Amino acid sequence: MHKYGSIEILGRDYKFINSHQNILGFMVTAGNTFTFFDIASGINQPWLSSAFGGNALSSGRGENVRETVGITEEGALNPPLPNPTINTRFNINIGYYF
Repeated sequence: MHKYGSIEILGRDYKFINSHQNILGFMVTAGNTFTFFDIASGINQPWLSSAFGGNALSSGRGENVRETVGITEEGALNPPLPNPTINTRFNINIGYYF
C-alpha cells in the first residue's frame, strides 16, 4: 500500500512508510468442525508488528516500537523507522458449527 504525504514531528516532515501484507492459508473440514491454518507476513501492519497491536499502520513503526511515532510521554522524539523488518505470525482457528 502506498501512502502519499508526510507527517510533521517537531517541525520536521517524515514521509509515510509503505506497508505490505501477505497471507497464505488453507481450511480443513471434518463434519461440523472447520479448522483454518494461515501464516501471515507483513511490514507496518498493526497486528503483525513487534509491538503486537501497536502503532504500525499510518505513519509506520517508530524506532521504539512500543511508543507512538512522534513525541513520547517522556517528551523524546520517536521518528519513523526507515527500514522496518518483516514480522510473521502463524494462526490456527478451530470452529464447531451446529
